[in-house]
Amino acid sequence: MDDHPEQHTVLVVDDEPVNIKVLHEVLRPDYQVLFATAGEQALELLGSRTVDLVLLDIVMPVMDGLELCRRIKADSRTAAIPIIFVTSMTEDEDEARGLELGAIDYITKPISPPIVKARVRNHLELSGARGKRERQNLELIEAAKLREDVEQITRHDLKSPLSSIIGFSNLVMDDYGNREDNLACLEMIRDSGYRMLEMINRSLDMFKLERGTYELHPVPFNPVKILGSVIRDNSELARTRNVEVGFGPRDSCELKLLGEELLCYSMFSNLVRNALEACPPGGRVTLECAPEKEFGKAFGTVTITNPGRISAEVREQFFEKLFTSGKQGGTGLGTYSAKLIAKTLGGSISLDTAEDGLVRVSVRIPLA
Repeated sequence: MDDHPEQHTVLVVDDEPVNIKVLHEVLRPDYQVLFATAGEQALELLGSRTVDLVLLDIVMPVMDGLELCRRIKADSRTAAIPIIFVTSMTEDEDEARGLELGAIDYITKPISPPIVKARVRNHLELSGARGKRERQNLELIEAAKLREDVEQITRHDLKSPLSSIIGFSNLVMDDYGNREDNLACLEMIRDSGYRMLEMINRSLDMFKLERGTYELHPVPFNPVKILGSVIRDNSELARTRNVEVGFGPRDSCELKLLGEELLCYSMFSNLVRNALEACPPGGRVTLECAPEKEFGKAFGTVTITNPGRISAEVREQFFEKLFTSGKQGGTGLGTYSAKLIAKTLGGSISLDTAEDGLVRVSVRIPLA
């Protein structure tokens, strides 16, 4: 129910001023009332003002109420506005024709003020409830789509640590002779397992990231440490693709950024995996960290570079949701989720292909 009927606007369309005056006096205590004495004037008002309900006479010169009703319902901008005919025409076929054209009710003259008030109030409440239900349905559809996206992102992010668990478990089983190597492998297995568990526990955060409601709890962290984990966890992918991955000359170990380590691991892992998959065999993916200023603010910039070329079409859609190009089984969510995370951290992400044969993705995160 509408607790504030006075906020609604009712348009009265009638060529007789006395009828407009009567309806105005009935409705003005509760609603904002507009009036028009001709069909064209009514259409102009509907095109320039927000109207919640129309009270419409049928018998009018030039454009009668039936034609005006048809034109209102034929326009997508006004089709949802409820129309009530208020007329002296009392034949059943007149009422049936009006209802067929899209009117929701029919009041005969001379009017009864209590009936007019009740009909207007009821139809405004029904219209409001219908609109609310439609919005809720759209929200449910969007929530279901978001849930599907989160599941895809989760599966995508879990591939890197899962590869470590499988690969290093096989190494331990195949080689019992070197205790020190086995211990190192077991530590990596343990770390990857914990990381997977954290990702599962945090997967629903992607809903909040997309809606802009994520509550960030930033702490200072060293990006080189996180990038080192990303490199280790993607080493198997690099090996199978015959690609090198490692730090460049700008791997500032003293750099401290402000953010959440798990979010940053997920972001950088997506970007490094993307670069490895795009890098030609024999190439090298390079990671660099350096302080930088952007628009007068201090940031730490992590740049991921790989050899390759990107078409203009791919450049335009590189960070768009569900966009993928030339990757079998790609979800189209890796770079999109990276963009969401960078924005949530108060930073930014960009793609640079200005240097021929190189693709650079730069993430800027505020300095601690």
